[in-house]
Amino acid sequence: MNITDRGFAFSLDITFSSILVFAMLFLATFYFGTESESALESVRKFGLWKNALSVADSLVKNRSENGLLGAAVFDEEKRRVMGNELDLKRIREITGIESSEFFVKEVSISFKGGRREAVRINEKNAGSCISIERVVGAENEIALLGVVACEMQGH
Repeated sequence: MNITDRGFAFSLDITFSSILVFAMLFLATFYFGTESESALESVRKFGLWKNALSVADSLVKNRSENGLLGAAVFDEEKRRVMGNELDLKRIREITGIESSEFFVKEVSISFKGGRREAVRINEKNAGSCISIERVVGAENEIALLGVVACEMQGH
């Protein structure tokens, strides 16, 4: 093999290696681009989940004129709300609240025997929705509180 043959082999080797390096860089860039979109989607979903969980916590730990902000049973004797015990009358009278990021679409209570009461709060078109459930007491029974929160259309 003379020098020109070695140079030609070296050139082919460098060309092939360069193509592989650029292909790997392209694939890595493509992978990280799709992963960053996935990460942004996860952060957005986490924000919606956090808001839905906050509404559910507020329902069982507070009492308010708007039942969505608090529907816990009030103990007159102790002068405080009974945490985790819901007043179904307040649940049935819930009115909606909205923020620029999300709204509550439905609140429901499912009892052990299969009975379910749902209050449809908002019928508007929504972006993605998330549903969370929490064990509560209602009417001296163990029940499952469900909250469906949706992000505002266009977010």
